[in-house]
Amino acid sequence: MKEKLYPWRWAILIGMTVLLVSLQFSFIVPGGAALLVMQHYQCEPMMFSMIMSIPYFSGVLFCVAGGVLADRVGLGKVFAFAFVVSLLGALARCFSTDYWTLFASSFFMGMGVAALNANSAKLLRLWFPGTANSFAMGVYTAGMSGGAALAIWFGSRVTAIQDAWWFSFGLMAVGVVAWFAVYRKHPDGEHRSVEPVGQYLRVVVRNKQVWAIAIVAFLVFGMTNVNGSYMVAAVTTFMGDPSFTAIAGDMSTLNTVIACVASMTLPVVFAKLFKNMRAPFVICLLGTAICFAL
Repeated sequence: MKEKLYPWRWAILIGMTVLLVSLQFSFIVPGGAALLVMQHYQCEPMMFSMIMSIPYFSGVLFCVAGGVLADRVGLGKVFAFAFVVSLLGALARCFSTDYWTLFASSFFMGMGVAALNANSAKLLRLWFPGTANSFAMGVYTAGMSGGAALAIWFGSRVTAIQDAWWFSFGLMAVGVVAWFAVYRKHPDGEHRSVEPVGQYLRVVVRNKQVWAIAIVAFLVFGMTNVNGSYMVAAVTTFMGDPSFTAIAGDMSTLNTVIACVASMTLPVVFAKLFKNMRAPFVICLLGTAICFAL
């Protein structure tokens, strides 16, 4: 795409990244405080895993709808609705007194990530066309690891789970306010789709590239989410002493910090060194798989 330098692009990128950090923090913080959550809500490991998974499941359910509606009514309206619902879910979690209210509030929190996942690439392409897109996407995706790192570190040290819920709500409120403060309509306008949904849906589902990327993303994010969601509880149990929770949190945080830095640097380096992204991507996947196994 032709390189264009839009004056409001960095504010848009910062707003998206802050939102992603706040959402990831809110989703992952129970993983850092896993033992505390299970004790407070009297839930077994399987029920705890449902709490960790349900916001992402909500994202899966509403992701396609978020993308379609953005094409129809505009990105601004879809983001506003999804983020407000997600923020209300975070507020409801602060008052959760039993497992199922925690479960329900966590489900609605996933609306925000549904809107982001469906439209982030589209939004960044609009504001960062050309070679700058790699760096912009790297900074944005670093927010995912950054939010997880902060959540694991904070969650492994919190002493009252309600404190974690309120801090999450405050962080999400900052993210939503920041987004509304910086969001602007694109100077060149947004593409609005007028074709029936079924027409371009058939084109998408027949595209092998889309399926390949989706399956790889499914596996990679599933793998990395294990670290953020369950590693603190697993390492603490392995050590056999609940007092080692903070140490386990530091070990898991280190992984996400490295991923955060790599997200910003590697896309730019790869774009300069390689014409085809397949080779470096396969190398990174193999290295990650070996390290996770070890």
